[in-house]
Amino acid sequence: MDHSRNSLSLRAKQKLKKDMFISHMLTIIQGFGFFVSLANIYYTYFRVDVWDVRRVLGLFLFVGSYGLWFCARIQLGNAFAVAAIASQAVGLKRDGLYRYFSHPIYIFSLTALIGYILLIGQITYGCVLVAVVGVVQTWRIQREKEVLFATFGEEYRRHCKRVWV
Repeated sequence: MDHSRNSLSLRAKQKLKKDMFISHMLTIIQGFGFFVSLANIYYTYFRVDVWDVRRVLGLFLFVGSYGLWFCARIQLGNAFAVAAIASQAVGLKRDGLYRYFSHPIYIFSLTALIGYILLIGQITYGCVLVAVVGVVQTWRIQREKEVLFATFGEEYRRHCKRVWV
C-alpha cells in the first residue's frame, strides 16, 4: 500500500511538472506574440499622420492590459494549469489582482485584444474575433467555476461575493 502511494505521488509530481512546462511554454508564446504585436505596431503605425484618438486609446489599452495579464499570470504561479483543475494544497488565490477579479487573465487578455483591434483599425474583424474569444473564455470560466466550487465550496462562494468580476 505504501508503494502505491509513492507511485501515485510520483505520477502526480510528473503530471504537475508536465503541466508547469506547458504553462510556461504558453506564457512564453503569448509573451512572444505581445512583442511581435508591438513590432507590428512600431513598423506600421509609427507615422505622425496615422495617430488618432482611437489608435492612442488602443495602444494604451493593449499595452496596459497585457502588462496586467502578465502580472496576473505571475501571481497565479503554480496554480495556473491548462486544464481546469484546483487543489487544496495550492489553495485559492485571493491576493494581488485576484483580490479584485475572479479571472483577471481572461479579463485582461480580452481587453488587450480590444486594444489591439482599436489600434490596427480592423473593427469588423475585431468584433467577430472579440465575440468568439469572449464566448470561449466565458465557457472556460464556467468550467473553472465548477471546479473551484467543487474544491473550495463556501470559501470560493465568499470570494466571488468580494471580487468585482
